[in-house]
Amino acid sequence: MPTRETVEFLASHVTRGASLLEIGCGRGEVAQLLGNFGYHVVALDADLEAVARARELGVDAIVFTHSLHHIGPLDAALERAHALLHPRGMLLIEDFAFGTADSATIDWFVTMLRTERAAALLQPVVHQFVTQLLTAADPHVAWHRADSHDIHDIETMRSAVSRHFTESQVESVPYLYRYLVPVLADTTAAAEWVASTLRAEREAIASGQIVAIGRRIVAQNQPLKNSRITPAS
Repeated sequence: MPTRETVEFLASHVTRGASLLEIGCGRGEVAQLLGNFGYHVVALDADLEAVARARELGVDAIVFTHSLHHIGPLDAALERAHALLHPRGMLLIEDFAFGTADSATIDWFVTMLRTERAAALLQPVVHQFVTQLLTAADPHVAWHRADSHDIHDIETMRSAVSRHFTESQVESVPYLYRYLVPVLADTTAAAEWVASTLRAEREAIASGQIVAIGRRIVAQNQPLKNSRITPAS
């Protein structure tokens, strides 16, 4: 479900047949599905050879899938992304604004995790966020402790993006349901629960009951300023 949601977002902005560089590909699920849909994808996860291959291809779009918040130095990474793109290339980012979650949003998610259905499906995994919330004496403290980790917040990311690209769209979207996947078995029942949680999250956001912590950013290439990196031809 999370993979499909990500691919639908990317496919809505990039024409099939285009060349994409995915940064933070993990196990490659997004890249594989994009490839099945006719995109030419270089999937990068701390692999310098992939960068060289991307430069040879001439990249139409660069996508950061839940990875930009970890990357540093941030400006250098975005400057290099700019250099890899065609002059009319596109930057697509799917990430989160973790610190924007209010008390109502945290309470809503924890309540979902404590339902009978959740108890029957969840498989606690050490160090996973859902496990930390469920075992914490105070889930709010656990949430804010996780937010204090050494990652970029959404405003820092957007500010850096604006120095190298022209931001054309920012969308707030569901994200909480994604935290379920690492603590669920690969079963039909688990998949159905993730799907129903996504629907419930969308409804709660639409009604104003909770805030959306997911972010999708679309940005266009713009001329580099004071750059030492030569754009790809």
